[in-house]
Amino acid sequence: MGVGDGGGLEDGLGQAGRLGGLTPEGRIGEEARAALGVVHDRHLEHPVTLALARQMLALAGLDADPAAAVADGRALAAYRAMVRAQGGDPDAALPRAEHTQILPAPASGWLTGLDALAVGIAAWRLGAGRARKEDQVSAAAGIICLAKPGERVQAGQPLLELRADDPGRFGPALAALDGAVEMRGYGPPPSVSPIIEEVGPAQ
Repeated sequence: MGVGDGGGLEDGLGQAGRLGGLTPEGRIGEEARAALGVVHDRHLEHPVTLALARQMLALAGLDADPAAAVADGRALAAYRAMVRAQGGDPDAALPRAEHTQILPAPASGWLTGLDALAVGIAAWRLGAGRARKEDQVSAAAGIICLAKPGERVQAGQPLLELRADDPGRFGPALAALDGAVEMRGYGPPPSVSPIIEEVGPAQ
């Protein structure tokens, strides 16, 4: 189509937003609406999202600033238009899981790591993905990251919120999360860029 390609390697859940793995569509809607409106939370205007948007615009030969589009409301207007174009209602009530369960911090200290693959598998086991193509997917199932690597937490503080329509799914999901949390008891870990590597367009 005459458009180059490029991409980047990001730091999984290490520096990403509050949504972990395959996440509840309801919460995605909540954060999309918030992020595309007035940004109140530093996690919503995510640097990886903006970096990818800038790269896509550059590959298309467009001189535009995605951060400015978020700030002045154009991004929110485009989001609403896309929803309507697909027959949706951008103001519709969002799906809510019938059951939730918290994964607490095992100890007080600094959260240094959260295994993105483990979180993704756990979310799949909660109903956010399929084992077979004919399986149903729950739009409300998934995981919310309540604390991020680099933050100090207290023992028992909620780290992850698991959501599911069937409480029987929590056991397998928690098993997938065994060992997924990494902590240390001294000093904050060094700040790391969420963008590990950028890959430019093919020449």
